[in-house]
Amino acid sequence: MKLANAFSINMLSGDSVVKFTQITAEQARELLKDRIESFVGHNDTANVLTTLLGIPITINRASLIAQQGERFIVAQFSGPRLPEGTTSLPEGAKITF
Repeated sequence: MKLANAFSINMLSGDSVVKFTQITAEQARELLKDRIESFVGHNDTANVLTTLLGIPITINRASLIAQQGERFIVAQFSGPRLPEGTTSLPEGAKITF
């Protein structure tokens, strides 16, 4: 399962219909536990996700281009800028899957 830390229309190929379904961190962990293809491009975000999900998330600055019908998880961060070297969410921050 692919994991990205943002969503952009540039990730779509051709005409596309997009559906978002919010899931919990536990559901994300379950979907990612067997195989993760990371598209998380920031070290601190990868560190926070590793702590939050309890599974190693690697950095990969490659562009995700979704194929027709493909499903993937977006870990959307909202909050203050992550301090360099952080491994947990700062106060007032959250990640929505």
